[in-house]
Amino acid sequence: MRRVLALFTPYRRKIAVVSAIIVVSAIIALASPLLLRELLDHAIPDRDVTLVSLIALGMIAVAVATNTLGVVQTWMSNGVGQRLMHDLRVQVYSHLQRQSLGFFARTRTGEVQSRMADRDL
Repeated sequence: MRRVLALFTPYRRKIAVVSAIIVVSAIIALASPLLLRELLDHAIPDRDVTLVSLIALGMIAVAVATNTLGVVQTWMSNGVGQRLMHDLRVQVYSHLQRQSLGFFARTRTGEVQSRMADRDL
């Protein structure tokens, strides 16, 4: 488990930013039910067109903000995942480069390739 967690160490800031974006997006999404309650409890019964318009704009803003944050979060987490996979591939390749000539004489080429392909590295 330590070895796996060590792979994430160079990306801890980006992972923290992604986590923060998720929390902020969830907090912003909480505004929608509150706006809907305000719309149903006050704006519509009072026939307040200005308040209905403001609430509609607020709901649109919430949707735009949460979707934008979702795109940024997906983009960043995919970037971290791709970089992490690159690091793993480099480590595997470096490990193979350090193997002795005897290792490659004893091990069939297809077996090495199969091991690498099965782990999707």
